[in-house]
Amino acid sequence: AIFRTAVERLGVRPEECLFLDDIGGNLKDARDLGMHTELVKGGAAGVPPLIFRHLGLSPPSVLPKVDWPRKGLRLPPHFVKEIAQKALLPNRGAGALQDALAFQFSHGQSNPTYLIVPVTSNVPSQGTPPQGTHLKLPPMLVVRTQPPGPLLPRAHDVVREATLMQALGKASEVPVPSVVSVHREGEGRR
Repeated sequence: AIFRTAVERLGVRPEECLFLDDIGGNLKDARDLGMHTELVKGGAAGVPPLIFRHLGLSPPSVLPKVDWPRKGLRLPPHFVKEIAQKALLPNRGAGALQDALAFQFSHGQSNPTYLIVPVTSNVPSQGTPPQGTHLKLPPMLVVRTQPPGPLLPRAHDVVREATLMQALGKASEVPVPSVVSVHREGEGRR
């Protein structure tokens, strides 16, 4: 009943859905309704390869090791969606933003670092596309934040880090990621 309620409230057909779970017994009802189902192994790190496979795409050769954000370090959903939207503005061919997922990198403990995956409308509405189909996937983003709590002066300065990356990107051949957004003092800790 929960799966039928979910598709009705979302306004989608069951065959347009992919249900992921780490317990095989939980997949049966979703599959019986007509949803695509996948058993997740290895925590959140197992999710991206399943999504790529469902879309009929080859995953990138290197997928980062990520997991669900640790307790006390979860990003507000509206912030995640806002950042994903900013990144999609120059990439209109990526499809309309539906939602965004935030995973936390498992390495690096000083500044919490997240992988933001935009969920766009650029997904086939009928089944899985043929193997080798090339869809324009939205860009994935990395968000770094200051850790919660009191900080030492000049420690964990993600604004300084972003400013340096922007300068290197403009004035040199050093390969650095594009900085999409920087929240300064008084705008929250991100």
